[in-house]
Amino acid sequence: MIFRGTHAVRSRLIELLRFGGEPGILRVGDRYLATIEGDFLSELTMPLEEYQFLEYQETLRYSIDDAECSAALNQLSAQMGCFLSGARIYFDSAASTQIDLVLRGAELAQLPFEALLGADELPVFARTEPRVVLTRRVRGNFAAHALEWPVRPRVLLAIASPGDAGKEVPADEHKVALRKALKPWIEPLEGFPTPIDDGRNVLTILTNTTLEALRSECQSSVDKGNPYTHIHLLAHGVSVGNRPHERFGLALHNPVKPGVLPATPEELVESLRALVGKCVAVTLAVCDGGNATNTLTPRKNIAHALHVAGFPIVLASQMPLTFPGSVLLAERFYTGVLRGGDVREALHEVRVALYQERANAGGDWASVVAYVRLPEGYADRLVEIEAATHLGALETFQRWSDHLIKHSNAEVEAFDRVATLGEERIQSLQQALARLDAAPGSAMYQEYFGLLASAYKRLAELYFRRWTLSDPKPLEPSRQMHEALQESMRLYQKSHSSNLSAHWTMVQYLSLCVVLDGKILKPWMWDATLEAATQCALDGKDVWSLGSLTELYLLARGTRGPDCVADACTAVRELARRAQAAGKLEAIVSTRRQLTRYTTWWTQAHGFFKGGHDLAVEAQQVIDALDTN
Repeated sequence: MIFRGTHAVRSRLIELLRFGGEPGILRVGDRYLATIEGDFLSELTMPLEEYQFLEYQETLRYSIDDAECSAALNQLSAQMGCFLSGARIYFDSAASTQIDLVLRGAELAQLPFEALLGADELPVFARTEPRVVLTRRVRGNFAAHALEWPVRPRVLLAIASPGDAGKEVPADEHKVALRKALKPWIEPLEGFPTPIDDGRNVLTILTNTTLEALRSECQSSVDKGNPYTHIHLLAHGVSVGNRPHERFGLALHNPVKPGVLPATPEELVESLRALVGKCVAVTLAVCDGGNATNTLTPRKNIAHALHVAGFPIVLASQMPLTFPGSVLLAERFYTGVLRGGDVREALHEVRVALYQERANAGGDWASVVAYVRLPEGYADRLVEIEAATHLGALETFQRWSDHLIKHSNAEVEAFDRVATLGEERIQSLQQALARLDAAPGSAMYQEYFGLLASAYKRLAELYFRRWTLSDPKPLEPSRQMHEALQESMRLYQKSHSSNLSAHWTMVQYLSLCVVLDGKILKPWMWDATLEAATQCALDGKDVWSLGSLTELYLLARGTRGPDCVADACTAVRELARRAQAAGKLEAIVSTRRQLTRYTTWWTQAHGFFKGGHDLAVEAQQVIDALDTN
């Protein structure tokens, strides 16, 4: 099962090989082999000399004459087109396609294949339709650096801008772009009743970066068991080495005196090495971070070196990168991948956005390169990745909600802001559900509808708190609260219908039946859920089933008449014992939160339990049993 988005990405492997070893330069007549999907397709010959390529590149890098740049781009595109001729069968495909380009030969790596133009002289890889994304990689053994694809991000933004390196880099703009992409995981700052963003859990900012500071920060994150999942480097590119080994590195800060300390690609790799196998992507908002022009030296450019070292995704620029382009790159790439989207789709969005903003971002659309090595089964695992991503974002929303509820003196506007955050989370979940191609009986199907139902219940609670703060009480929040609870009840039932043995979703459904309607219309549902939870509780290590039993006994009045409060107290005491023994204290917190709703929110005074029995007194008895355990 996979997500069937508007564009499902199909990967096509194309490999360009040549005879002989390194180093290599472009020479007319040199022979190459092009293969597609492992089958030999054709033999190709190099159509241009190294000096010709360098002349075209210099024009693209420095010319301010649009006509000159356009002519150089057309010439390069015509020369490069022969190497991707076999890929043209995919350029008109209705489906999204990844051209997985494997290059053998440093001279090939310097060619800007990403700038390829179609017959209409429009970019092949920067169109909205057909969607074709070109990624690069090298042959290598990445198995030793296999990692679990992260679902909760932690980003390191390392900034370097020594005074003599050039114009001050746009640090503030990059902070804003990353915070925007990380918004679903930014938590509230503790100790303040007014909600204040505290992004330290997901974003660390390193300023005046030196090699040692970078190395220390990376190693420290690993030592603390919370390694960075993504690294974003913002700096100037700088020439390093002497001829004939001159190439590009990073202009980092000198720890001894003010000024630039040029960092070579090898030094940068060593500073990040602790995160190999843990960090999924490195983005280089750096001029010439992917510049492979000097093919005479066996040493590689920054992006190539990082990729070979074991970082699966490295995003860089082959030429100077504009400030507006670097900000756009950061925002679009991280927004896409951090929210569980396909990396390849995110890369395509980056290139399309850069092309559409070329008035400000210049030729960045043609300059950006992406080295990508995805794990086996990546496409099939996207559904799990996105599900876990949404779960993490929902948990963050719940923390914001809990924060406000704890600080009852928070301002009305604060509840409105967090309610808007909840509405955004719900919209994202609904969009994910629309893309979910899963059997109704699957665990993923049940999980998603359960998540969405939980989000609506949290949102309803925020509407309620917003309503209680107003004097006189407005009708709108009350109406929104009841509508959200009705939708939550419907979704819990839908989730449960996919798996009748799953007790937790049915308990939530039954609780809302009693709260909203005062009774359970189908008593057999209570009996069936009680049996399912009881069977799970027979496993002496299961904790969550006891939470279900606790609430079911509390709800007994809604179907049987007499209460079962004593049974609820027994179940909640056993829950506390098992949770403490297993270190699963979140089960205690979650159960207490749910029980408290019956005493502070779901009461007849607030319009609930119509024609039924208010459970506030009984719920408080169970809470007391939990707290005194």
